[in-house]
Amino acid sequence: MNTYLLLLELFFFAFTGYILIVKKQLAIIYLPVLFVSRNLYDSFTRALVWYLILLIIMTYLIYKNRGYTRNNIYSIILVVYFTILFSLSTDAEGARSGYISAVVFFLSIPICQQVYKKYDRSIIDGELCKMALIVLLIFISNTIMSTLYGFSGERPMYGFAGVVYGNMRHTDFNIIPIVLFILLYKILKEYSTFDLLVAIVSFSFLLLTMRRSVIVAAITGVGIIMLMLIIEKNKSKSMMGLILAGMIAVFLVSGTNILDRFWERYEQRDLHEEKFVSREEERFTEYGILYSDMFVNKRYSPLFGYELFNSPGNYGDGINQDRSLHSDIPVIVHASGLVGLLLYLLMVTRTFLISYVSSETTNEKMIILFCVLVFIIFAITGRFTKAETMIAMFMLILLPNAKYKSDDQYNDKSFPEVISGDDYETEKPMIMN
Repeated sequence: MNTYLLLLELFFFAFTGYILIVKKQLAIIYLPVLFVSRNLYDSFTRALVWYLILLIIMTYLIYKNRGYTRNNIYSIILVVYFTILFSLSTDAEGARSGYISAVVFFLSIPICQQVYKKYDRSIIDGELCKMALIVLLIFISNTIMSTLYGFSGERPMYGFAGVVYGNMRHTDFNIIPIVLFILLYKILKEYSTFDLLVAIVSFSFLLLTMRRSVIVAAITGVGIIMLMLIIEKNKSKSMMGLILAGMIAVFLVSGTNILDRFWERYEQRDLHEEKFVSREEERFTEYGILYSDMFVNKRYSPLFGYELFNSPGNYGDGINQDRSLHSDIPVIVHASGLVGLLLYLLMVTRTFLISYVSSETTNEKMIILFCVLVFIIFAITGRFTKAETMIAMFMLILLPNAKYKSDDQYNDKSFPEVISGDDYETEKPMIMN
C-alpha cells in the first residue's frame, strides 16, 4: 500500500507539471484531479507545498485571464471578504485549509467562464471528460488497493470489514456523482465499453459507502441520462446501454460479494433504526440554533457571523460539543454572517442564470437541472469548502458558455479537423453536443 501511495504522490507532482506546461489555461479543468489525489496519499511534504502549487496555478490563470472579474463580481467580493475575516481569525491554523479551498473555488467560477470563451466547445468537452475519467480511475484504484491491503487510514470512515477507502473521508465522495455524470454523458454521445465499465465499477464502490447524499446524487445523474435518451427517442441506444450495463452489473454481482457488503453496511450503519434518523436531524436543528444565537441571545453578529470556519463548540452555547456545523447555509452564516450568505447566493444564482440563458439544447438544460439538484443535495448535507466537488460542478454548469466556433466546419465529418484555441491545438473529439 505504501508503494501505491508513493506512486500517487509522484503522479500528483508530475501531473501538476504536465497541466501547467501542456494544458496551460485548461489546467483549471484538472484542478479536481489535484485535490482528489492530494487527499488520498500520505504526504511527505508540508501543506505549504500544496498551497504554493495552488498559488502558482491560480496566479497564472489570473494573469492569463485579466478580464475575469467582470464575469462574476460577487465571487471577487467574497474572496476579499473572506480574506478580511481570515486575517481576524483567532484560530488561523484551523481555518486555513477551509479558507484556501473556498478562495480557490470562488476564483475558479469567473476564471472558468473566461477560459471557456477562448476555446471551442469540443475541446472543453474533451478535457472535462478526461478529468472525470482520471478522477474515477483514481477512486477505483484507491478502493481496490485499500481493500486488498486493509488500509483505511488513520480515521476509518465507519470501521467496517470488507471494502475500505483508504484516506478518503465522508465529503471526499461528493465529487464522484458529478464526474460519473460527466462520463455517462460522454458515453451517451460516444459509446466506449471501457468508459461504461469504469462507470459501473465506480457506482458499485459508491454504493458500498452507504453515504446517502452521494448515492442519491449518483442515482439522480443516471436518471437524467436515461431521460435524455428518452427525449432523444433513441430507443436502440437506450436498449443497448441498458443491456450492456445489465450484463456488466450481473457479472459484478455474481462474481463478487458486493451485495453482502451492501447489506452489511446497511445494518451496521443502523439506517433502519429511529436513532439514526434522530441523530441526523441535528443538522436541521442548526438553523434554529443559529437564529437563537444571533437574534435572541445575541452571541455574535448576524451580519458578520462568529468567526471564519470555527464552529465546533462555538454555537448554541456548545450544545453539540465539538460537532461542527454540517449544512452549507449554517456554516456560511456562522463563518461570515448574512453578508457572506447573500454574496454566496448571488454568486451561485448569477452562475446558474448565465448558464441557463446561454444554453441552446435540451441536453444542456438537463445538465443544468442535474447540477441544480446536486447543489441542493450537497447544500443540505455537504461542505461548500470541498473545492474539488464545487469546481467540478460549476465547470459542468458553465458548459453552455463554451460555443462551437464553426458549426459548418463540424457538419463535415469526413476528416478530423484541427481546432486552435489560445495557445492550444488538438483534434476535435466528437463527444458532447
